[in-house]
Amino acid sequence: MVHSAMFNFGTKKSTKTSKRTSLPSSRISGSGLLAPRSSLDLKPISETPPLQQINDCELPPAPTQRSKDDPRDPLPPSKSYKIPDVIRLPEVIQLPQSITVPDTINIQASTIKLADFLRKGESSGTGIDQSNQMAPEGTGTIRSLPELPPTPIFHHGRSNNRRGDGGSLGTGNSVKSDDERILREQRDELSYLHYTMAKMQDEHRKELAAKDAKGKEECDKLEQRLQESYAMGSRLKDECRWLRHDCETMQEKVVDLENRTAALLEESKHLKRALDQSETERRRLVENGKAESNERETSLQAMKAEFETRHQMEMARMENRRRDMEKEFAQRREKELADTETKRRDMEFQFRAQHNAILAERSREQDSFRRKLETVTAELQATKESHKDKLQKQQIDHEKDMQQRENKHRMELDRKEAYFQDSMAGLQAHHQQKLEEVTRGLREEGHRNQEGWTKIVRDLENALVEKPDDILLAAGGNVKDRYLKIKLHINTIVFNLGPIRIDESVDHTGFARRAGSQGERVLVESLFWAKIMDGFFSAHFGFGALGSGDGAAKLLNLYRNWHSLMDGEAAVSSLTEQPDFGPLYHEKCANIWRSATFQCILSATAAADKNGANYQAAVGVAKMVRDNRAKVQQEILSVLNRVSVGGLGDELEGRVAAVVREASELSLLFGAHKSLVCFGIPQRGEAVEIGAHFVSFYDEDENQGKVETVELAVSPALFIIGDGKTDLTRVFCEGKGVIVPVESN
Repeated sequence: MVHSAMFNFGTKKSTKTSKRTSLPSSRISGSGLLAPRSSLDLKPISETPPLQQINDCELPPAPTQRSKDDPRDPLPPSKSYKIPDVIRLPEVIQLPQSITVPDTINIQASTIKLADFLRKGESSGTGIDQSNQMAPEGTGTIRSLPELPPTPIFHHGRSNNRRGDGGSLGTGNSVKSDDERILREQRDELSYLHYTMAKMQDEHRKELAAKDAKGKEECDKLEQRLQESYAMGSRLKDECRWLRHDCETMQEKVVDLENRTAALLEESKHLKRALDQSETERRRLVENGKAESNERETSLQAMKAEFETRHQMEMARMENRRRDMEKEFAQRREKELADTETKRRDMEFQFRAQHNAILAERSREQDSFRRKLETVTAELQATKESHKDKLQKQQIDHEKDMQQRENKHRMELDRKEAYFQDSMAGLQAHHQQKLEEVTRGLREEGHRNQEGWTKIVRDLENALVEKPDDILLAAGGNVKDRYLKIKLHINTIVFNLGPIRIDESVDHTGFARRAGSQGERVLVESLFWAKIMDGFFSAHFGFGALGSGDGAAKLLNLYRNWHSLMDGEAAVSSLTEQPDFGPLYHEKCANIWRSATFQCILSATAAADKNGANYQAAVGVAKMVRDNRAKVQQEILSVLNRVSVGGLGDELEGRVAAVVREASELSLLFGAHKSLVCFGIPQRGEAVEIGAHFVSFYDEDENQGKVETVELAVSPALFIIGDGKTDLTRVFCEGKGVIVPVESN
């Protein structure tokens, strides 16, 4: 893009006022680049202000540094000076836009007009070569036709050959063969016309491309010359800058002379003051009768005269030097300005002449191309109209052919669809039969397993009743399997909740807001486990199985009474406090009593569960267990309904009831187990080691052995202490808990 020199021009200061002229922002700058053609603009030479009308202008600051190759002294800091008669560079030349010629010309399927032209040329005996004459430029006809292959001669109409005697007409077969031959000739004619028009279009496109390339090459040459001229203008501007620098140097010399003159004046004033002082001293000495000798007075007068003479000579020399420098600078400036203005005007005339020639050539080419395009368009339109009937007939034939193919394809599709439907029906029947066989086998296996488990349960119940001294579990399976089963059920319920909405009444610490949507289900799972822990595991070793109500108080009071009976009155504590479970860690008889007590509770609960949902049949501790289950189930459903947008379905409510029952039985198993079994869950802000007893929710296999601060406790860890016989202190972690560390959030 071309940038112009940002000079502000005006007229010289005089008594007459004149308008200032400013160049547009698209003029030449020192960069020497070129502007796009759309931004070029020329003014007549008459509008250029003469040299005498150019006003003083304020040049931009000169650079304070020169290149390393410049032999001249470094430039001093720039100052703004008024320099008259600044060079005005030529404005940017407006170049025409490139000529846009369509790449392709739509040629219709029928070109009868061109075919008639070719036949006329053959019938007249001149041939098509007569049209390959160069047409005068601007006539609107194509200058030269491309070389074409020999044009076949076509005969339209039916054949005049007669068959039979007496000049009778031929049979119907001969008429049909004539029609087919005519149709073939017409098709050959149409194909030949397509080939002819395509070849003419290619020749025309190549000619336009050559013209366009030639025009672009000329534009590139002109732009290169413009760049050279702009570079010359930049050099002239640099010369003006050096001229300004010389002016500044001369002015500095003048200032130096003025400073020296001022110093001499100060020195003369000092000498005058000394002379006055000496005169005063002389008068005082004369008055006092001690006047100095005539030699001293004579020397002082001679010194004064010498200083006055030197001062006058120095002032005269400085004045002459100043006048000579001003005269020399004015002569150099006038010469440089005259040379620059002459060069500028010569370049401007040259560029304007070239620009006008290019514009005229481009205008002639555009007119010629436009006339050619109009002629070809008119011929194509006439050809299209003449072949309209043939196009309609071919379109009808094509539609009939497509309809026949569509009917054929539809019949084939219906046949294949019927075949595929039969195949799918056979496969579906086969799979259904196989599925019924597998289902039947699984049902039979389930019945056999149910009978076996029923027998095992019956044997365990009989063993519990017949051998109360043995430490046996009242139900099959171990606590680890039940713990993992409860954990899996809770994960399944939380996963199938659907859309979740967490508010401040549920999330008191703001965990979901900090963790985003990823932490919503983690928080719901943590709330689920919190309700389970409060309802069934508020105390260790099964003593929280009856919740926190009257049943829990009676169970803890039972342990306190037994402890008091075994250890004395000093062991009894307040009923509102957690009892001392210390004897369970070191006394075998205490664990035997605990296990036997909870086995009795399990037996009573199992007997009540056989009656189903009949709460009237549950009495005593079984009723306490059922009441606690109902309470915990209601609290969990309340929390899930609050966070679930669509609410809970019957299936999820059934799963919640099953989880509550499993957790209740697991808490009783904690008490009936021969070892000490309990859950461990950290508090928020507590530091735990990852990997030993707890894992991170987001990366279970990472950060092993690292101590993390707990942000949220998701699920508890399962611990078993001792074996209930000889070992009562060794701790085993059977199931790791899950936490969310602070850094993971």
